[in-house]
Amino acid sequence: MEQFTEDPLSEELLRGAFSGKNRIMVKTRDVGGDKQLDFEGVVGEGDGSGSDELVAAGVEAVAAT
Repeated sequence: MEQFTEDPLSEELLRGAFSGKNRIMVKTRDVGGDKQLDFEGVVGEGDGSGSDELVAAGVEAVAAT
């Protein structure tokens, strides 16, 4: 599943799509019945105390048992 996030995000980064932005928001959208990731570069002063969820790329979620 990582490639579905990492590959498109890498392409956007290499293309310079987020130049001058300090945050990348990842959202999903419905395209023809399928979910698609949408990346948006933003300039934000957030300190992490808001409702945004921070995740580490390339790290698999581990369910608590």
